Amino acid sequence: RCVDNQSFFIQAAANMSTIAADPRAVSMTILAPEDDPRSETNFHEQMRIIDFLWRRLGHPNINLHGGELTAEFATNDDMRDRIRKTIEMGHSKRVGHAVALQWDYDQAGLLDEMRRNHIAVECCLSSNDLILNVKGKNHPMRTYLSHGVPVTLNTDDCGVNRSNITMEYAKAVEDQHAT
Repeated sequence: RCVDNQSFFIQAAANMSTIAADPRAVSMTILAPEDDPRSETNFHEQMRIIDFLWRRLGHPNINLHGGELTAEFATNDDMRDRIRKTIEMGHSKRVGHAVALQWDYDQAGLLDEMRRNHIAVECCLSSNDLILNVKGKNHPMRTYLSHGVPVTLNTDDCGVNRSNITMEYAKAVEDQHAT
């Protein structure tokens, strides 16, 4: 859920401290609807918070949703560096959804950075179709793959979109021409 920046700081600090103290905790994942007005308003500051804490608490593994937006839900300005900031300021090793790729101000540079640093994209094909109406040739999965960016297939919220991992693989073959 979307929270104010003070609560976000406290939660992020607690999560990163747990990762530093307990080897069973391997990563921090933060997610919320990116088109929520609080997410849009607080995004940059929350990336600054993550960067601040990440640098001071041992560089823990972080996974974030980033770029789960389309023109229907956000402005071009909101999307032009959302994935990039998720990686560069949020230190995300895996980016959930990342469908706003086409709006990035330096798409080629971003793809190169993701490939070079092994930043994976969690492709949630059924979810992106159902929630964002992004599918087929309009989905960036093939672009990520063709540029050597690691891609994982995921169900996202299978209770909402009634998918399972087998269906995601089938969708990848049918809609994305994956082999």
